[in-house]
Amino acid sequence: GLSLPTDTGPRIYHIFLSHLHWDHIQGFPFFAPAYDPANRIVIHGFHKETEAVLRSQMKAPFFPVPFECMQANIEFDIREEGDHFELDGLLVRSIRQNHPGCSWGYRFEKNGKAIVYSTDAEHTAESRNQNSAFIDFFKNADIVIIDAQYTREQVDNEKRNWGHSDHRTAIELAGQADVENLILFHHEPGFSDAKIESIY
Repeated sequence: GLSLPTDTGPRIYHIFLSHLHWDHIQGFPFFAPAYDPANRIVIHGFHKETEAVLRSQMKAPFFPVPFECMQANIEFDIREEGDHFELDGLLVRSIRQNHPGCSWGYRFEKNGKAIVYSTDAEHTAESRNQNSAFIDFFKNADIVIIDAQYTREQVDNEKRNWGHSDHRTAIELAGQADVENLILFHHEPGFSDAKIESIY
């Protein structure tokens, strides 16, 4: 999430959710600022069921502390596909991504700088086409955080349509889009450290 503090005291936290799979939401019950009544938290996303899902994961027997114990002012900003919006001079663009249940990538722009978050996305050969929407979405970004869970061989074979990408595609996309810095994310948990090092 992106935190935008106020001048003193209470803070405003903006949290952007790509999707609602458990590995992307299970940290929220441990988010200490959510228990401070002085804080305001805005959760941005595209899934209509976002609030219900965050509440349900904190119900017994899954978690000992219910959602209602969070005393911060928590708001849900659920957007429609294609929405772009601005927060205190920060432009937020979005893009729908290929992932089971659908995920969303975000591009944050301010003062001529851009950061893109594009994980849990299966970037296929079509994504590497010069006319791809992703080339435009990544274009000239200072930082792109991108899915690179599998090898190209896995994506082309047994992991096809699993909703994740490979490091070679990430590098090719970054090169075509003139990205300044590339951060590979979402490594395969079944790989040993040595295996990951040998790939990357």
